[in-house]
Amino acid sequence: MLTNISFEPRWVSAPGETIRTALQRRLWSVEDLADRLNLPDPEVRRIVVGERAISADLAGQLAAALGGSRDFWLTREQRYRDGLHALRLDDIFQRMPLDQMVDFGWIDAPGRDWRDRVAACSAFFDVVDAEDWNTRYGAAVEQAKYRASETFESDEAAVAAWLRQAEIQAEALPVQTWDRAKVRGAIPALRALSRQPDPERFIPELQSLLGAAGVAAVIVRAPKGCPISGAAFRTRSGGSAVVLSVRHLADDHFWFSLFHELGHLLLHDVREPVIDDLDGPSEGSSEHEANEFAAHALASGVVAALSNDRSGNPTMRAVIAAASQAGIAAGIIVGQLQHAGVIGHHQLNRLKRRYRWDGVTLRTSRRR
Repeated sequence: MLTNISFEPRWVSAPGETIRTALQRRLWSVEDLADRLNLPDPEVRRIVVGERAISADLAGQLAAALGGSRDFWLTREQRYRDGLHALRLDDIFQRMPLDQMVDFGWIDAPGRDWRDRVAACSAFFDVVDAEDWNTRYGAAVEQAKYRASETFESDEAAVAAWLRQAEIQAEALPVQTWDRAKVRGAIPALRALSRQPDPERFIPELQSLLGAAGVAAVIVRAPKGCPISGAAFRTRSGGSAVVLSVRHLADDHFWFSLFHELGHLLLHDVREPVIDDLDGPSEGSSEHEANEFAAHALASGVVAALSNDRSGNPTMRAVIAAASQAGIAAGIIVGQLQHAGVIGHHQLNRLKRRYRWDGVTLRTSRRR
């Protein structure tokens, strides 16, 4: 006895199937129908296989020749075309990380039928067909795939789902009109905020600071297959936004990613989403400029001073003192020293603050 086997047929029936059934009942050939419709045989064959849509005039002719009403044939055609649209969408949506999207609260669990999946994902992405989805997300996820680190495989569907959730959360934030000067003016306060260890306290504060300057800043946990650090993008209403995934769960990466994305907004004309994997290749002038902006805005003078110290590699005490004097988190300095090759990636990591995910909430990770 077969049990617990999931079978999910994905197909739609063309009006031609109904036409074939009607022809069989009448013992007619396609040529017979062509004579009655006064159409060439090849044209009728295209109708039967679904290559030609049934127009209002043709629906009337089919009703006269085969029975049924004109509206019956038009409805049959519309349902077929709608089914094709749904199939093309499901070719995209069946690759989505649905279990995690449900676990993260992004969507309600869809039913078991494939059309339920299409309905749930269409509502989430707010798209009507595959062309709409590709227009909004196709270029962005291709860019993410190009920039991804060779260490991690990037799943286009997972990246798109993460970006869409970022759009939804960004649209929900109270944000003022974009003001470049105010964004730059918020940098000292953001640097100081890096010393706050608790994400549940500093995230609302940084959202308030940036919101007042016209930037929606959101934190979105990445599903499996989305090895992305952050992104700068425009919301559908035209506002400026940044999103971080906090993929490394450490303060140095968090703050560098934030300033990197702000660098894109300040330095570049962000119209399409700029999706970044900061572990991947930093190809292109815009990525180099965003990296330079982040490094300079965060700790360039401090890192330079510690790098040029002739007494040897910076000690933990020296880094803590430099961070206190600069008014930033010590972990940021450690990360920059490691990136510059001044110290090894295994050194001074105790100064980095670590985070953890509690569902979709970022929390401080207690040291053991």
